[in-house]
Amino acid sequence: MGIEVLYGPWAGNFEKWIKVNGAEIDEVLLSRPMIAPMFLPALRKYCKAPIVFYGHDIHYLRMEKEAETVKDQTKFNAAQEMKEFERRVWLSVDHVLYPSEEEAKTVAEVEPSVHSSAILPYAFDHVTARPAPPPSSSEIIFVAGFRHSPNADGAVWFCKEVFPRIKARHPAAKVILIGTEPPGVVQALAGNDIEVTGYVSDAELERRYAAARVAVAPLRFGAGVKMKVAEAMVYGIPAVSTTVGAQGFEGLEKIIDVRDDPEAFAEAVIRLLENDTLWVAQSAAQAQYVTRRFSASNMRDGLEAAFATVTNVPYEAVA
Repeated sequence: MGIEVLYGPWAGNFEKWIKVNGAEIDEVLLSRPMIAPMFLPALRKYCKAPIVFYGHDIHYLRMEKEAETVKDQTKFNAAQEMKEFERRVWLSVDHVLYPSEEEAKTVAEVEPSVHSSAILPYAFDHVTARPAPPPSSSEIIFVAGFRHSPNADGAVWFCKEVFPRIKARHPAAKVILIGTEPPGVVQALAGNDIEVTGYVSDAELERRYAAARVAVAPLRFGAGVKMKVAEAMVYGIPAVSTTVGAQGFEGLEKIIDVRDDPEAFAEAVIRLLENDTLWVAQSAAQAQYVTRRFSASNMRDGLEAAFATVTNVPYEAVA
């Protein structure tokens, strides 16, 4: 495809590479607030192309929410340090993108001089249409990367605060926690009715989704637009989410239950376990939601629009 990739320890010296090739670069897209600053000086020195930064989520907001949830002053202090770090990155690039309008507005409020906008974080080629009847199982799945603290916290909260309420009504119910690098607190949840799989292949993940009755996103803190929620909808599995899990999905609360109280969350899951008609209707509504919003053409249009409005920022003035 004519794509040149520089990766890891095999990449060599980036500054040397960009010095030779910078004049040929038309657009630059950077990601991650801890990574972007490593490349900005050389890019500004040897490349005149506009630089757009894509933040997967606003890190300091996620960190603040975690600090508030677990009541940890050290974590709150770290969030404030991250806020200043992210702010400096925003000021050092030409345009800032985030996956939700809410986050783009936050950037504008914190730094009014920064050009920011929202862009779709995902595009899907195929959305599963689940036929009736729904699966007869009582399996509840939570798919996540468990090294990420919001996901580990959510797994513990769901299994300890929500699942016992479901189990009291549905003795056959089972929770399956699927995802990489589960820490000790997540592994300790494993038992007769809770399975912790660790990493699974794409084929195994698809099989697990096909067998599941309900997907959950029980996040108490976090930021960004959650892939786990979008993925459940793509696979046709009715989902239940907290407010944090539903962040960035405009109008999602109209088609799925969004609940933060353990009792209300449990009741929402129970309804999907018991009511086939509701299950089929929600699966179809989720498929329509994803198909309408998360298309490759919508993503392309958003990215092209971002670069079309870029005005270069003098890096030296804010470094």
